[in-house]
Amino acid sequence: MTLKIICECGTKYSFEVDPTATTMPFSVACPKCGLDGTEKANVLLAEQPSATAPEVPNTATENKSKVRLRLDNGPMPVASAPVAPGAHYGIEYCNRHTREPASERCVVCQKPICPRCMEQFGYLCSVRCKYDAEKDGIEVPVCKEQKFVMANLENKTVMLRTWVLFGTLLGSFILYVAYYLYFSKPKPVYAINLEKQRSEFSRFLSPEELLVVQSRKVSIYSPQTKKEVWVTVVKEGIGSEFDFERPGVAVTESAIFLANSQGLYQFDRKSGAKTVLQEFQTPAITIEAREPFISVVLRNSKAARTILTLNTEDAKIISYTEDVKVADPVIIDTKNRPKLPPTSSNLLNKELSDKVENDPTAERMKTDFVASPRGPIRMEVELQELKGDFVATVRAAGASKLNGSTRASSNVRDLLNEISNDSTRQGSKGSKWINQSRYKVRLSKPNNTGPGWRGEVNGDISFFPLQTVCALFSGPNLTVLDGIAEKKLFESKLNYEIDDRFKAGESHQFDPPATEREGKLYVYDAGVLSCFEIASGNVVWRLTSVGIQKLTFDNKGFIYVSTTGRTPESIQYSEQSRVGDRDLEVLLKVEEKTGVVKWKIENLGSDCHLSGKYLYTTSLIWGGFTRDPEAHFRVYRIHPDSGKQIWEYYHKGSANGVSAQGRSIALDYGDKIEVIKYFDF
Repeated sequence: MTLKIICECGTKYSFEVDPTATTMPFSVACPKCGLDGTEKANVLLAEQPSATAPEVPNTATENKSKVRLRLDNGPMPVASAPVAPGAHYGIEYCNRHTREPASERCVVCQKPICPRCMEQFGYLCSVRCKYDAEKDGIEVPVCKEQKFVMANLENKTVMLRTWVLFGTLLGSFILYVAYYLYFSKPKPVYAINLEKQRSEFSRFLSPEELLVVQSRKVSIYSPQTKKEVWVTVVKEGIGSEFDFERPGVAVTESAIFLANSQGLYQFDRKSGAKTVLQEFQTPAITIEAREPFISVVLRNSKAARTILTLNTEDAKIISYTEDVKVADPVIIDTKNRPKLPPTSSNLLNKELSDKVENDPTAERMKTDFVASPRGPIRMEVELQELKGDFVATVRAAGASKLNGSTRASSNVRDLLNEISNDSTRQGSKGSKWINQSRYKVRLSKPNNTGPGWRGEVNGDISFFPLQTVCALFSGPNLTVLDGIAEKKLFESKLNYEIDDRFKAGESHQFDPPATEREGKLYVYDAGVLSCFEIASGNVVWRLTSVGIQKLTFDNKGFIYVSTTGRTPESIQYSEQSRVGDRDLEVLLKVEEKTGVVKWKIENLGSDCHLSGKYLYTTSLIWGGFTRDPEAHFRVYRIHPDSGKQIWEYYHKGSANGVSAQGRSIALDYGDKIEVIKYFDF
């Protein structure tokens, strides 16, 4: 018979007992709290009905009156005992749960037990066997299916997972701190000392190739192995420490092409084997690399030029020799220049300046050869009518700060500004000449082949061939021609003239103020960035920003605009002294389609360098009032999405060039090239 007891702690447990017993033949206790349950078991036994033997019917009496005929064919079969269900299949059933198949036997009494019993008692069948095992010292194996064993195992698993999670979080925190404080910051990993020959050009070709061009040799270095891959001498005994013209470099998958003042050369990219394509006998005036061409203009004489065009796709050179029209520039009459007050310093400066040829000039006649993606274009400019005007570049002088009330506690910055502005007025007379002259312009292929384009424009002229169009600037006017400079597409008037650096003879050394991209033309003058639709010539959008230096496009529809924080007033008063007021370096992230500014950062560098998903800016500041001011160069890593600074790298001195390749940055200091690197996820 099975008795079931509910302990005061709420635990339910049961055990088997002889149904004929009136009292418990053994003691029982709660398996959880250990409280004695014998008394409750005795009460339950007393409440059970007394067990009696079952009545057997008296068949002999009932059958006395009946007469039966029975044939004696042998002994009567003996009735067998009842068979448990499934016994004839060899299945053993639990002693307690008679309908449950047994899986084990009790280690004490050897009774069959099922999984339900094992969940409560393990390899025992009852509490009695548990106490007998403890009393007799019988070793009972641990049952994994037992509830308290599973609970303990679950608790251990939870604790283990908790410790693993805690260890993971702690390790991640330590790694993050180490990454943030050390590994994420750039560190010098490789330095190339260039000895006596300074670098003229350096650039990453791949993560394993750093190209360095000097006046007498070309080299490839591997920043990963920190070794020189190959070095090739360009020409022995020729070339000064600095060439007058910056070399032109073009790179293909298998070769490196170089144009310098000595000649045109081809180098095998793997071995450095040199091929002399052509050596120059006359000085090079201009060297321009516009893929797939490198164009070189040689000065044969004052009125003769040789134009060499190297096609890097087949290493062939096309040569033209042409006569050019040359005339001395026109010296501008300065009688209309604003008059200065007749102070002793101004009169002395006038006497000195009259002996120096520093008056403004205007081109009378010139011929240039400009490199383009389709070969060189000849540009002839001839003066038709001279006109222009002087504008003040320094505000008119006000009341002087230098007077009898000046003390040591006076505002030093105001005094320095006043002295500097007075010096500017005496040197350049505080004004500049704005050229509004009328010129005849002719654009054609070399040797005047093809129809070309002819027209008249006003103002200083600058010409920039782009991918499929050409941009001709004249004063504040823009004329856009087709790619071969034969057909005018549209004209537009800009807000200001382009910056003076694009008007000088070295304008080809800078990125042009116009960029063609996906049917749009992006043009910036001294104060406004404009987007034109090439097909129609319509203005898509304009963005006011004074002092734009460069445009950098990514592949996600944004432009990084390197600019300044100056005001439009500074365009006219360009020589106004602002001692103590550092020009703000500004970088804007602008949407290509709309011109909307996504973010703006100040004083974190403005010269932008983009390499994949990494955005860097550089800043060069000259400090001090000494004759030899100190240079302070910084590199910043900027988050492209937010514009926030991630890290800063400082170098005391100036840098001639920066080349980024992923997480590696090559800094060209002239006499040394330093490669810095950092870790990033």
